[in-house]
Amino acid sequence: MRAVAAPAAAVMPTAVVYQVNGLAAGPGSLADAALRAAGLANLAGELGLGPGGQLALEALVAKPPDLIILSGPVDEYRAAVADNLRHPALTAIMRRHASITLPWRLWLCATPHLADAIERLAAVRGEIERSRAIR
Repeated sequence: MRAVAAPAAAVMPTAVVYQVNGLAAGPGSLADAALRAAGLANLAGELGLGPGGQLALEALVAKPPDLIILSGPVDEYRAAVADNLRHPALTAIMRRHASITLPWRLWLCATPHLADAIERLAAVRGEIERSRAIR
């Protein structure tokens, strides 16, 4: 965990765990703790969501995070409640901002796999920071 920690003075990139039906993992959730451990600021908290709130796609479009995290491939969910994941607006945001599909099996529970999830998130954070430095 120390090896992937962000420098203390760094401005943390924003991230959101965006799921079926607009669910987003907010403060107080294990996903939020993983984001913070990886050096990411949880946009769901900034938008006032609780541990498991609903984030309207319109709000995500209006204030996109630096990183969008999906818990599975978009085509994995065939129900209408997953239409938000297939929406052209989300696709457009994900083309302009970093995104990662990080399977829930890695970070749904506090198992040793959580360290792998945090390492992956920290790697993307590093890419975002390098991209910012180039601009």
